[in-house]
Amino acid sequence: MTTLFRKKYIIMCLLLLFIAFTNYYGHIVLAKNEKSNLTVHFLDIGQADSILIQTPNGQTALIDSGNESDSMYIQGYLLNLGIKKIDVLIQTHPHEDHIGSMDDIVYSFEIGRVYALDTDYDSRANTNFKEALKQKGYTISCPKIGDSFKLGDACFQFISPKKSKYKKLNHCSLVTKMKYNVTSFLFMGDAEEIAVDEIIDSDDDLQADVIKIGHHGSFGSTPVGLIQKVQPEYAVITARKNSKLLPHIRTNFNLKIFGVKTLLTAGSGTIVVTSNGQKIHMTRNPYKNTDSESLIK
Repeated sequence: MTTLFRKKYIIMCLLLLFIAFTNYYGHIVLAKNEKSNLTVHFLDIGQADSILIQTPNGQTALIDSGNESDSMYIQGYLLNLGIKKIDVLIQTHPHEDHIGSMDDIVYSFEIGRVYALDTDYDSRANTNFKEALKQKGYTISCPKIGDSFKLGDACFQFISPKKSKYKKLNHCSLVTKMKYNVTSFLFMGDAEEIAVDEIIDSDDDLQADVIKIGHHGSFGSTPVGLIQKVQPEYAVITARKNSKLLPHIRTNFNLKIFGVKTLLTAGSGTIVVTSNGQKIHMTRNPYKNTDSESLIK
């Protein structure tokens, strides 16, 4: 038995025990995805990103995969939903808090398409991710601005980064807009400052009902110009509990003055958003295996 195989075998055994434990105590909920609903899960993994999208026809997309330490939780969450295949895997950018568990995801699930940046960013997480893709025989598609794809009846379009190179890796984040009938979502990755200004100045249709705020609500993530163009009803911020720095006070203030209903995974736990194509409903996983608790009435 090779060292790599032994490691994966041990991880899977621990994962199965983890799933059994969480099912018993009800900390992970099997979200019932009604046939007409698209569901978006913003996983509660601290100051890191992992977003699961389920379409009404049973297809899935996963945007980012948190830190390496989040692997067991993310895999358990997916398996508990009965997910065996990820039709679209998106790496917004190769910082560890976005791709730390992505090699384990690639090893553990069947993967359809993989979208990622064309970067040689040198980190263990990025190296492990690329090695996992090589071992499984998957290739990376490097999207250009304006490229789009469909997942069931949901339409996705890449709207950033506008340039091929930036001094700061966060500016390179793949920013994606998803439309499902008349409802829409904007996933900002870690985009901030320069990249956000370029998005604002573009001719892109940025309007979205829900915006995943860039870079955990940092100072340059959410200027007034962005809110004015997106006109969101809801904002989701992925942040750790008791953080004194994020989200930044400027981000909170800008969202508040425009009346955007803002939810943090730090206070709400995993946030589950459903859309029937006409309306958005925000819920969270409760602590028992019952229907999700409404966050906003």
